[in-house]
Amino acid sequence: MEEKDLKDAVILVVDDNPTNLDVLSEYLIGSGFTLLLKRDGEKALELVKRRKPDLILLDIVMPGMDGFETCRRLKSQEDSKEIPVIFMSALSDTVDKVKGFKAGAVDYITKPFQHEEVLSRVRTHLTIQNLKKDLESKNRELKELLERERKLAEDMRLNLSISLPHELRTPLNIVLGFSGLLISSSSLPEPEKIAEYGNAIYKSGLRLHRLAENALLYANLKLLKYAAADKKIWQSDSFAQAERFILPAARKKAEEFSRKDDLVTEVINAAVRISPRNFEKILSELLDNAFKFSQSGTPVRVKTTINGSLYIISISDKGYGMTKEQIANIGAYMQFERQQREQQGNGLGLIISHLLTRLEGGMLSVDSKPGSGTTVSLVLGLAQDADLPEKDEGFWFDMKESVSDMKISGYRLLNSGSDEKRTFKILAVDEYEKNRSMLKALFSPLGFEIFEASDSSDGAELALKHKPDLIFTDFLSLEAENFEMVRRIHRASAFSRGKVIAVLPHTSTPDSISQERLILCDDTLSKPVKISEIFDKAEVHLGLEWIYQDEKEKTAFTVPPQTELRKLYELAMQGYIMKIFDVLDEIEQSGEQYKPFVTKLRQFAKAFQMRLVRSFIEKYLESEK
Repeated sequence: MEEKDLKDAVILVVDDNPTNLDVLSEYLIGSGFTLLLKRDGEKALELVKRRKPDLILLDIVMPGMDGFETCRRLKSQEDSKEIPVIFMSALSDTVDKVKGFKAGAVDYITKPFQHEEVLSRVRTHLTIQNLKKDLESKNRELKELLERERKLAEDMRLNLSISLPHELRTPLNIVLGFSGLLISSSSLPEPEKIAEYGNAIYKSGLRLHRLAENALLYANLKLLKYAAADKKIWQSDSFAQAERFILPAARKKAEEFSRKDDLVTEVINAAVRISPRNFEKILSELLDNAFKFSQSGTPVRVKTTINGSLYIISISDKGYGMTKEQIANIGAYMQFERQQREQQGNGLGLIISHLLTRLEGGMLSVDSKPGSGTTVSLVLGLAQDADLPEKDEGFWFDMKESVSDMKISGYRLLNSGSDEKRTFKILAVDEYEKNRSMLKALFSPLGFEIFEASDSSDGAELALKHKPDLIFTDFLSLEAENFEMVRRIHRASAFSRGKVIAVLPHTSTPDSISQERLILCDDTLSKPVKISEIFDKAEVHLGLEWIYQDEKEKTAFTVPPQTELRKLYELAMQGYIMKIFDVLDEIEQSGEQYKPFVTKLRQFAKAFQMRLVRSFIEKYLESEK
């Protein structure tokens, strides 16, 4: 305990000898303590009832009530039993000391007094007493916390017992009902009905997926308070261009609820400090609540303002509203008046948004009145100018390389061994025309067919119509439902679907991107994208090899020894991809001259293109015969 804390202590000295009182007063007052003085036990007991000291120095031998009896009475009373008592006595007999300890004393000071001994024992027992009080206070706080957590758990169990069965039963009934109709060979519906049933099953699956994801997300966020080091996994030093997240999220929710005309937006663009993944989740949950808890035909307004270094997003509806008590009781799996109003969801949206916002150093507030609607305000910090890249955020490419630098004159199919031609189709999906034009400039001169779409909805339609071999899209504009639809139709149509390559933001990390979107992608590129990287990805995923104007300069490899080639080929035939990487590492370490060959083969292996790995090796095995 610090010295300054001890000097605030109040000490009661009880002794019938004025000289002893004077000596102790000099010692203790000189050291900064506050002193109370009494000359007998009765008066000391009366004083303690009015003013509680932090420590008592008590003489044993006194007229009337002696020190032993005084101590016993102090320890018998609830208000004074915890006050430490130090006996003062010329008695040195062990029996007397034992008697004193049995009466409740914590220590002895022997007369005549020694200045250093008195101060040392007083400070020691004041420190012990303060530590004891701190421990008791912490224990009380812990008990209160545990009680709150217990009550929260009880409330959560109650809410779960009400909301979760409904949330599981409704979509499961749809899945089981419609799938039952589809597997009944005796009454197989018309193709239009099959599509309708499939769509209902898919939407119910999405609802169940969101239910599970939100439950896991909430649990992980709550556990962060017990694992502070894990917070870094959930946070990000990156920023997000607000408009590029807010407007697509708002339009998507309005479309989901068939309320496009109800959406009103007033959005100022700015770079805000938040993980793109967390920003997207917060917006999705808040917008979902705004549409879900308001009637069709009433406005849902999304407005942003800038106040100094703060970016404020307000999402307002004219829905049912909440009372102050309901706002105060917002928690996990908490829904209000569910009996009166049919609601989808498990009551996690707002609490997840609150936890994610707090994790990002922002604030989330709710202003609501019953019958008048609700406004949820999200306050985030603006990114500083120094944090922003100088490049255009919308442009994909690193223009340090140019198309002419590549000197590509054509391509050959790896599995054919000749210059046999096949016209590949590429679909470019992005709102920025300059990115689509750049892809067209790269691939059109090589005989590729290029199709362009400004958003993922149009992109889905073009993918269904033209069946592209490769799809390049901006990750932030990738709409999960549209591209998942393309995948399902591709599988149903029994032809190989186009590979989806998404271009990630400048500052993205594996923890800052939406896993729901990422699962739809076969590969990714990060801005700024080098032109050579675009060609490398196409080469890997299309199973071709570029033909360069200067063939020898670009394609001549120093080939590893035949023993190594055969080892690689055998591993490729057996599908041992990790062992292939090990062998390639060994070859690369054996000589710098093998690096181009290793790099090329490693590209195919990383993309799990085992057929291309074999074709590539076969070419050099044959040339060595």
